[in-house]
Amino acid sequence: MLTDAEQLQLYRIMLKVEKLDPYLLHMFASLYHYNTGWRARGGGLANSVSEESWKVFQNHQSQASLHYRKAWLVRPDLPDAAAAMISIANANGDNENWTPRNWFELACNARFDYGINYNSYMQSLQPRWGGSHEAMLQFGVECAETKAFETPVPYYLIDLMRQIGEETSNREIWTDPVIEPVLTEFWSSMHTWGNDHPEVKRTTLWRRQVSLEAAIGIRKRLYKEARTLLESLEGQWDLAAIRAVHDDPEFAVSIAFALSDPASGDLLKTEEQFGGKLSPRTKESELAKALEIVRTAKLSIKTPQAERYLRVREFSLTKQQEFLRGVWVEMEFDNPLTTWAVVNGNAVVESSESIRISSYPAGWLPIQAFPNVAFAPPFTVTATIERIEGPQSFEYFGINAEPISEATKLGGVGGIAFVVGSSPTVAGTWLPGRQEEERFPVADVANRAEFQIDVWATKYKMTVNGTPIPVVQTDRFRSNGRFSIGSNPFVAGRGALRVSKVRIRKLVEPAPK
Repeated sequence: MLTDAEQLQLYRIMLKVEKLDPYLLHMFASLYHYNTGWRARGGGLANSVSEESWKVFQNHQSQASLHYRKAWLVRPDLPDAAAAMISIANANGDNENWTPRNWFELACNARFDYGINYNSYMQSLQPRWGGSHEAMLQFGVECAETKAFETPVPYYLIDLMRQIGEETSNREIWTDPVIEPVLTEFWSSMHTWGNDHPEVKRTTLWRRQVSLEAAIGIRKRLYKEARTLLESLEGQWDLAAIRAVHDDPEFAVSIAFALSDPASGDLLKTEEQFGGKLSPRTKESELAKALEIVRTAKLSIKTPQAERYLRVREFSLTKQQEFLRGVWVEMEFDNPLTTWAVVNGNAVVESSESIRISSYPAGWLPIQAFPNVAFAPPFTVTATIERIEGPQSFEYFGINAEPISEATKLGGVGGIAFVVGSSPTVAGTWLPGRQEEERFPVADVANRAEFQIDVWATKYKMTVNGTPIPVVQTDRFRSNGRFSIGSNPFVAGRGALRVSKVRIRKLVEPAPK
């Protein structure tokens, strides 16, 4: 890739070439200024950019804007320049007369289904860029109403829903009463079109949409309907699409097959009682009865896809029984791993008490591992976590008081303890609407630490290597009965962690004042 200086030199050479297409000249100049400006700004949050860097950024963005607009004037029949202006009008809006929407429409005039155009405009609608979820939904509906299912355009509604879902606590977007009729209308129109064009049902795009529809059905406990959709895909459902709604997509599929099986008996009632939560009022005798129902179902249900659900639910009910007895519950790892889920990465089971989790080759993402078991607060979680050194390594890792999603980056609530790998310091909690972490000195935690988090309904405490961490409490914290272990949700990266000796026990001491 050319450096800034090399790009500038090439641009000056291009200026001297006779009869060079002015469109290409302006597009190259735009790219040079656009990329140089962003490198000067850096990738941090707006409040982390220096005043001098802002000046350099805005100057280059203005130059890029000038050349993109000239490129568009030369070739308005091409969508590239107008689509590129969406990002500039968004990031450098105070210096632009036209809005991202103006440029989006101009790019659509050149090419209706130009993907870069839609992706850039959807980004401009995100709350972090001054937009809102309402604006994202409105645009998604606009895309769906085209009903141009021969193009990707209507499906951008679903892309927007997935983005909103990642930024919504517990992914409640999929059952939101405002969203549900929108999605229902979309699926109806899509299936009508698909029935008239059966060839589309063999495409990846179709499998992705139907898989997501089934995933939402599972979330809404419409198990028979979800199973019908999955069976229509003949085993080729899209796990990545299902992951937009369920952290463990294979387990979600298994739920649909198990709870819609004719031999499921009282499984449905058991799942509603103990599947996603454990009430503080639950009695051990109730769990024992539920466990008997699951074991009976294992003898009756012959559907292969239901096997994972039955194994996981037997495991979770057994662990919940032990939890109610007040003893330390060992959260073992089975092989292959089914009783735990790994988000944004993969896992290798080293033993019943140890796994190695890694974001290779998933991407530059925070990785999380969590058990498919819910517990009722208050409880204590302990674990040993080791950062594995390599070409790339996570800087932060620890136990989280709840599974991590994009919602935490935008002001979600909870408590986290992280080791800061660059120095013997522990980062504490996140605060609503902020991403700054508190830092506290703790000796010998650069690559390995013993973590403990005590979680009450609205409070939490953290200890690392036996040292209490005096984190600031947020009154908005509400425990969801879950925990996860992994890397920092704020600082993306690649690396590997060893997680071992995970235990949980019911807390008897009162919550801190």
